[in-house]
Amino acid sequence: MGNKNKILVGQFGSPIGLNGEIKINIMTSTFEVFNKLNDYSNFEGTIIWSFSNIRFKGNKCVAKLNNYFSIEDVLKLKGQKIYSSKTNLLRQKIMNIM
Repeated sequence: MGNKNKILVGQFGSPIGLNGEIKINIMTSTFEVFNKLNDYSNFEGTIIWSFSNIRFKGNKCVAKLNNYFSIEDVLKLKGQKIYSSKTNLLRQKIMNIM
């Protein structure tokens, strides 16, 4: 996926608890749009993240990433931006309209 096809959809915040959950500041129109995206990566596409669980807890988006098991694992993600493909985001918006 080329960089021109990337759009910023979120940013990792602070770790939550000890088991590797992390807060995400979502930048999509709704939580549902962010949750239904199929790909999450850094801008260069060299790091791809997959989530085992994304939920809304209180007024915060909290996620559990696959292969991240502790607070130490997710602490290095804090502040990193999350990108997805523009076509994937557009597909989700169209599906929400229908």
